[in-house]
Order: sequence, then C-alpha cells, then structure tokens
Amino acid sequence: MWWIIASASAFASVAWLLLLREQRRVRADGLELSPEPATPGADVPSMCVIVPVRNAAPALQRCVSALLAQDHPGLSIVIVDDRSDDDTAAVAGALARDHDRVSTVRIDAVPPGWLGKSHALWAGSQSTVAEWLLFVDDDCVLHPAAARTAVAEATRRSADLLSLWPRHDGRTLWERLLIPLCGGIIAIWFARDQGRGDGGFANGQFLLIRRDAYARIGGHRSVRSALIEDVALAARAREFGLISFVGSGRALLSVRMYDGLRSTFDGWSRIFIGALNNPAKLLASVLWLLFGSLLPYIALPVLLACLVSQGGLHASQTVALALALLHLALQVTVSVRFWGMGGCDRRALWGYPLAVVIVTAMLVRALYVLLVSRRVRWRATMYTIDGRARIVPRA
Repeated sequence: MWWIIASASAFASVAWLLLLREQRRVRADGLELSPEPATPGADVPSMCVIVPVRNAAPALQRCVSALLAQDHPGLSIVIVDDRSDDDTAAVAGALARDHDRVSTVRIDAVPPGWLGKSHALWAGSQSTVAEWLLFVDDDCVLHPAAARTAVAEATRRSADLLSLWPRHDGRTLWERLLIPLCGGIIAIWFARDQGRGDGGFANGQFLLIRRDAYARIGGHRSVRSALIEDVALAARAREFGLISFVGSGRALLSVRMYDGLRSTFDGWSRIFIGALNNPAKLLASVLWLLFGSLLPYIALPVLLACLVSQGGLHASQTVALALALLHLALQVTVSVRFWGMGGCDRRALWGYPLAVVIVTAMLVRALYVLLVSRRVRWRATMYTIDGRARIVPRA
C-alpha cells in the first residue's frame, strides 16, 4: 500500500511541478494587464458594453456606474433585461433616462433551443454598430481604464477576441474557500490557452471581440444551445482561425459571483457541466482532487502516527513520507501563487482540504447531471441538456 501511495505522490509532484512552470510562463509572457495611462488626443475605436441581467437590481447600479466612469471616449452601454420580475427594469430604465450613453433592451421570451444568457447577449449585440463589443456580467466592477486598456492590448496583439480573468471579490468564508479552487480546476484544463493566439477559452465575465469577427463566427447565435456560452464562443473563434488572447485582469476588474455555500455549490456545478462538458474530464478532475490534492493530507498524519507507534518507519513508509512531503510542498507553493494571481485571500488556504472535499462533491454532482439527470437550473429556468451540455429544445 505504501508503495502505491509513494507512486501516487511522485506522479502528483511531477504534475504540480508542471503547473509551477506554467505559472512562471504566465508571468514571464506578460499576461497580466495593468491600467494604461490615457494618451491625449489618441484615436480610439467605438465600443459598446453589453450587460445581460436577470433579477439583478442590487448589482446593476454598481456595475453600470463603473462602466459610466470608463475613460474610453465614445463608449456606449446596453443593458439587456432578460425576463426580470424584480426591480431590474426600473433600475435599468432610470439609468437610461439619466445617461445618454445607456440604452435598454427588454426580453420577454426566449426562443426554443436558446440559453437565456446567450439570447440576451445576441439581442444586445444587434442593437449597436460599435467596432468593438464588450460583454460583461452584472457582477463585474471595472477599473476606469479597463475598457481602454483592453482595446489597446487587443490592438497590440492583433487579437480579434480578448478575455480577462478578474480579481475575486469574495466576502464570505465559503466564497474565499471554494471559488479560487473551482477556478483552478478550469485553469488546469485550459492553461495551454492562456495567452495563446489560437486558444479555445474565454471568460464571459469580460469578453471583448471585434464586431466584424463576432459577425463572422455567427455571434452567440452560433452557440445558442451551449450551457456555457463563453467557452463555446472561444472554440468557435478557434475554428474560424481568429486570434484570441486570455490574460489576467485582476488590476482591471473584480467580480463577486456568488454569496454563500449553496449558491457557490449550485453555480459552479453548472459551470463544470458546461465548461468541461465531458464525463471523462469531470472524472479526471475528481481523481486529480482526490489523489493530486487530498492525498498528502491523509497520508502524512497516518505516516506520522506510524512513526510514533512503531518507533520508526519501514523503507516503503520512509519513501512514502518523503514523497508526500514533497507533494505537499509543491502543492502549497502552486496554490499560494495561484491565489495571489487571482487576488484571492490566501488565509483561506488553511481550509484547503475542506475545499477539496466540497469541490469534489460539485464535480460528482456535475458528472451525475451530465450522465443521468440531464437537467440544469440556471437563473430560475430549468433546462434539459444532452450528453455534451447543450440545450435540448422542449418538445
């Protein structure tokens, strides 16, 4: 048994070393954007920010206020109210009346086969002729230079699509404990797309795309049945040979996705279903968390107990102990760096084993939904999906 544990720790240590190297590449390649100073008299392209909302009245005011503070001249904002039944329509209407740059689109029904958010984004895109489209979630708060910096970076890289990872604005223990690890699972699968011109990943919380490129790939209409529209849109962009860039925007925007254990669990289970959309990937993620992350927290206490009770360790136990310590050291190093890259509270790493158990449960639930139930609830709407996490139209 101890040789098996030693082998698992050795394999995991190699994997953590590769992740550490990938982190260094991200930093070395300049994939973290910082606010750029404005250039007086610079010619900047037109941009429209599209914000899809549903029952998001409390967050909408803060999000749009940050958008109105952008120093990108000629920026317009479209709020797409997707079937809200709270005060969202009133808040959006007041913002449109008070600010000429803000307009609203109201959606009362979603066509069969469409995810509600994709339909809202598509509807918003049809209401503007701006050169650049910036899709942001209602829980995003942007730095005043975010829009201009993003366009400048996309122009420098000749990118058609630019997407940024935000800083996580977690306020409860569960948010700080779970969301960075959830993001880490996604990052592992899509790490090779970070900063690559032919990448197939995007983060819908901040997704900037040239209007002509958006039209060329068919926009959100082309991914209308995808449960997670951003990854599907990026994959579509790759198919058409568009140039993409994904980087860190922790200095440019912050996001608070969920506000507690239940909402985090439900929300990230859905994200895992749609982003990974493959039972093999979900199962591999479960195995990675159990053997790649949780193993040293189980093996080390047991080995230390053996050391005390036996007065020493056998050869296999000694090897297992050494490799488990290496495994833990590399894991902690990578995790501390990753938490820092996302602007997350590193103090939450003390609860890392608990986070691993809960995120594993999320992945198991996602696997069950994809293989068995095929039903997902999102923003008060229940969707039936197929085995690749695509919306199945109601009969």
